[in-house]
Amino acid sequence: MKKLIAAAMSLTVAALGVFAFGCKAEEHEHTFAANWSSDANYHWHASTCGHPETEKKESHSIVNGKCEICDYTPSHQHSYIKSVHEADCTQEGYELYECACGASYRQNPVPALGHELNMVKVEPTCTQEGSITYSCTHCDYTRKTTLSAEHKYNWYEGEDYFECIECFHRIPATQGLQFREIWSNPFGGLFGGNKGDFLGYSLDSAAEASGDVIIPAYFEDEEVTDISNYAFQDNFDITSVQIPETIKEIGLMAFENCSLASVNIPTGMEYIGSMAFSGCTNLQTVKFYGDVECIEAWAFSDTAISADENYYDNGAFYIDGHLIDASGAKGDFTVKADTLSIAARAFEDSSVTKVNLPRGLKYITEYAFLECETLEEIKIPEKITTITYECFNGCTALKTIYIPLSVELIDNGALGQCTSLETINYGGSPDDWAAINKEAGDGEVWEAWDEGSGGYTVVYAK
Repeated sequence: MKKLIAAAMSLTVAALGVFAFGCKAEEHEHTFAANWSSDANYHWHASTCGHPETEKKESHSIVNGKCEICDYTPSHQHSYIKSVHEADCTQEGYELYECACGASYRQNPVPALGHELNMVKVEPTCTQEGSITYSCTHCDYTRKTTLSAEHKYNWYEGEDYFECIECFHRIPATQGLQFREIWSNPFGGLFGGNKGDFLGYSLDSAAEASGDVIIPAYFEDEEVTDISNYAFQDNFDITSVQIPETIKEIGLMAFENCSLASVNIPTGMEYIGSMAFSGCTNLQTVKFYGDVECIEAWAFSDTAISADENYYDNGAFYIDGHLIDASGAKGDFTVKADTLSIAARAFEDSSVTKVNLPRGLKYITEYAFLECETLEEIKIPEKITTITYECFNGCTALKTIYIPLSVELIDNGALGQCTSLETINYGGSPDDWAAINKEAGDGEVWEAWDEGSGGYTVVYAK
């Protein structure tokens, strides 16, 4: 009898289990409703078979009194108070709307403004270090670099030593250096005319140099101001080069394909030519000690430093405050706050739609945004004085550009072929706009500053 009762109870429990949990007896892949289910805190998609299973629950995102995802409206009606958070050097600004219950949302973001840097230089001497300090005029940001003690060496051709013009310290002369004269009118002499003023010397060739190279600041008592095109090209025997403060320009492909491992760019440098250090696969250390007005395209391409992730930020390659290559940048892109210059073709091939430039930016090199076909909007900072040659040429999606009162020259083709351009917002008056030197072009080679970009409207701030 007990066995019969136990068997009956087992059958009853099993039947109840099938009734209560029958769905689990037939396992299946769940499907979920398209409509949202919700409670006071979460929303989710419930299973269509009635099981308690749901897709992952997510918290509500309350904007203007309801969830912007599932339309859930809380019984409490929010009362928002607006506050304005101003943009600063590194943080974006926005309008913040807050309710006493803790709900909040932001609107109308304003990009971070970037640093505005002042440079203070303490000159080194033959025996004492100097320094360069960049300090922001708006916040406590500072960047300081030590300048090594440096002799101002002079060299007379044929001598086997360099001698400092200040302290007369001597070192063995770097072998294999050849110099040439620089004249203000170099073509005059070719036709028997006046060569103009004598400007100094250029390091013309260093093909035979090796090891750690020192370039003298003076050759036969005159300044050495340039490193010529191709001067060190394909020299596989040098490891470093000491460039004196007197050097203002580094020419086209000057160090291309060298074995150079490190280089310091002095504070006096104004121009670095196209592909100047390209192909220097050992180049691991580059240090800028000042502002460089013009860095041409591919100056540091295919080098060890260009492959170093430590020099990249948000898809862009920087060296010491100089944006070298932003071809990997996308969307709404903000240039680093302490950037001083942008190199030629930096944004070519990028996918940016808007670029936020720091207010302390000083130089934008020619071609910087050439044929950046996704760029729609940009504001030029107040320190910029020139919109350079073909800077935005071929930016076919560009609709709006802000040009500040500080601009004095808009060069040939600077806004050429910007076929979608609708508005130029100008920081001055119509008279100020008329006073800007706008290059008119000359045939096919020198096109007008706005060639092919008709139909836009200039909106004046004054």
